[in-house]
Amino acid sequence: QRQAWRHQADDIGLHSQTVASLPGRAAPAHLAEDPRFTARRLAGAAGLTEHQSAFDRRHLIQALAQHAAGGIHPAELVERAQAVLADPAFVDLDRDSRQAGRLYSTRELVDLERQVVDGFDRRRATNTSRCPDQAVERVIANRPTLSDEQADLVRRLCCSGHGVEVVVGRAGTGKT
Repeated sequence: QRQAWRHQADDIGLHSQTVASLPGRAAPAHLAEDPRFTARRLAGAAGLTEHQSAFDRRHLIQALAQHAAGGIHPAELVERAQAVLADPAFVDLDRDSRQAGRLYSTRELVDLERQVVDGFDRRRATNTSRCPDQAVERVIANRPTLSDEQADLVRRLCCSGHGVEVVVGRAGTGKT
């Protein structure tokens, strides 16, 4: 197929030297960026953890392959994945996903999550921002559209005295 494409390109005067000189062309795989730079880019905010807190080797290999716009040999792709995972910016989470083995994250994200959990633990029983029970019951009584479950949630959020509360529920179930 490639040979046919080359002949077609030659027929219209688009020779390989012309193509190589076009601006905006991706660098060939052998001129790829330094693995440390790749690791830092993938560990950044717009990298592997942009939309999820953990990733597996599939996600890493996919990101590396997408970046190698000029193409890359599978063996080199696996080598690059190993180099990226060896970088201190990444952490093995010491657990497996159901689909693809080990899970990884970035050191920065793990540290941030640890800070959030530590902050939660420090504020858990501080008796902070506790509303009087009677005031909460008056507010609930003035909102007849609240379900029993929603009213219980309001009581918990307003009366627990915890500096942080976590509410989990499906979209559209009235958490707000």
